[in-house]
Amino acid sequence: MNWQENIEYLSGDINEFEIYTFEDLIKVSKMLCSGLTGSDIKIYLMNDIIIDKYFLPIGHSIAYKFEGEFEGNNKTIYIENKYFSVLFKYIGENGVIKNLTVDTNNALDYSQSISYRNDGTIQNCTNKLNLTAKTSCGGITVTNNGIITNCKNFGILSNNDTSAGIGGIVAFNYGTIDRCDNYGNISAKSNAGGIAGYNKNSGIIINSSNSGQIDIIGNYAGGICSNSTGYIYNCYNTGSITGLDNSFGTGGICGQFKGKNIELCYNSGIILGSNPGGITGSRESGNSNDIKNCYYLNTTAQYANGYNKEDSGRMTDVEMKDIEFINLLNNNAKEGWDEWIKDNSNINNGYPILDKSQSINKLIKIRVTKKPNKETYIEQQNFDTTGMIITAVYDNETTKEITDYVVINGELLKLGQENVEIRYIEGGVTAITTQDIFVTKKILDRIIISNPPNKTTYIEGENFDKTGMTVWKYWNNGWMTGVSDYTILNGDNLQAGQTSVTISYTEEEITKTVEVEITVIERLAIEIHYLETVHNGDSFYLELINPSTTIENILENIETNGIIEIYNGTQMITNTGTKLATGMTLKISLGSQEASYILVVTGDLNGDGEMGDIDALKLARYKAGLDTNLTGAYLEAGNIFRDDTCADDKDLLKMVRVLVGLDSL
Repeated sequence: MNWQENIEYLSGDINEFEIYTFEDLIKVSKMLCSGLTGSDIKIYLMNDIIIDKYFLPIGHSIAYKFEGEFEGNNKTIYIENKYFSVLFKYIGENGVIKNLTVDTNNALDYSQSISYRNDGTIQNCTNKLNLTAKTSCGGITVTNNGIITNCKNFGILSNNDTSAGIGGIVAFNYGTIDRCDNYGNISAKSNAGGIAGYNKNSGIIINSSNSGQIDIIGNYAGGICSNSTGYIYNCYNTGSITGLDNSFGTGGICGQFKGKNIELCYNSGIILGSNPGGITGSRESGNSNDIKNCYYLNTTAQYANGYNKEDSGRMTDVEMKDIEFINLLNNNAKEGWDEWIKDNSNINNGYPILDKSQSINKLIKIRVTKKPNKETYIEQQNFDTTGMIITAVYDNETTKEITDYVVINGELLKLGQENVEIRYIEGGVTAITTQDIFVTKKILDRIIISNPPNKTTYIEGENFDKTGMTVWKYWNNGWMTGVSDYTILNGDNLQAGQTSVTISYTEEEITKTVEVEITVIERLAIEIHYLETVHNGDSFYLELINPSTTIENILENIETNGIIEIYNGTQMITNTGTKLATGMTLKISLGSQEASYILVVTGDLNGDGEMGDIDALKLARYKAGLDTNLTGAYLEAGNIFRDDTCADDKDLLKMVRVLVGLDSL
């Protein structure tokens, strides 16, 4: 690359550059815009330089964010080109800009200074450019998602957009601003803050101050920020805040406070507007307890909170300059907050100032120095930190590995989620970084039978009964849940010998099956020839058996796939030559299936297997009403005539005729 000529490489490392002239800066910018990226890039500014021609910002697009380190060496870059936009447009999470001043020798106003969006670290930088923007404007950067520390603004800032934000350090703060000061005056339509226009979400402003004058025509202005839904700690304002058109929401610390905290702050600047507040111009209902240990000079406003007309922390000039006030502030300070000291040099009109000379090894940022073992997930899985190393970076350029960080959005990962947020708090400073991940869609992996059905043994021809059965589906992310809208594929008219039925479930065109083990036995089949079965109440009778019929004889008339057994009472009869008698039981069984018949031998009313005189006498006595014990099978045996009635005159006559040889059965 011939345009790399005249750039001196340090330590033989092609990623380290020394900048002596504007031309050197242009060449490095071109290299970075051509794809040279990475956190190992280091740029050293060796001289004050002047930008008097067109300059393509370093990190000119999201795709080419600056991830390296720019060491300003306490040098100054002078802007003399009226078309200048910004030095660093996008600073990535690993990017560091430090020890740099931006200034001008002309009377031109510019729209931006050091950065447009910072996701990394800006440290020990100063802006002296006067900035006039059509929309949002910040002395150091427009939007901060990273960390800005020990930075100052001396430039005069202005804009004319009612909906935009404007701040001495940033327009929009989502990260951390620490030890920063604004000395420049600010004029805007609305939403103006000495440090930040908006302090959003979890944004933190700490150990910072404003002494610039702030004037607005519209609504919302504050010495530290105009609007806050974040945190403001250990800050003070001495600049006047003026709503020129009876503006709403003017406060010494915050114009409109919606949470989360304002703590250990004071204001000594005059506040003017509609219902001005020494601390806040207005606050959302319910946030009064989130304003703690804050104080204001009694001549600057009527109330601590103007719109809500709430008052606390009101002090006189003498009280605010007294050593007891300094002690009060320091006694309520937390770890990592700068110490309050007396203004012996009268640089703050005698009011307390923060001692920023202390080297407290303050946290600047955190970064992922080793990626986790797992970066690809399935939705609803949880982020796994195994293998990941997080390193904390401090303002004295020391580092250490940390383990007590918190992963904010790492549980139940969502489809399409691109990263997790990693947060670490130390010394009152919150540092945030992200780890990229890839989350895919969960798909059906399998189904299981978690509880079998109550019934698992069937007779052929029956249908499968799912009662008691529970089916669960599992996705490929390990999650599971019960399902009821499954399909039973082969559960009707079960066949003998069938060992399972198939359960099928479909989700988003993916079908999974599981088998339920069953036993299907052959149905008991019985075919009886020449005899007649009669159902009477709870009993089945096997009739038309002639006297003297043996077991062997009756077996010849029965076809079955079961086992035949004949009982006399509870005694099973094994001799097939035994004569059958009324009252005996014939059982046919196959597995759990069983058919039972009470035998009825025609004319055998006394159970001896024959039809004789005793049987005729018994039938006659029954007919005469002298024997009432003729019931059940014995009564059925009295149907000698073999019609629809038992033990009537026809039967008695038939029995007598058979016994004397005049008739047959």
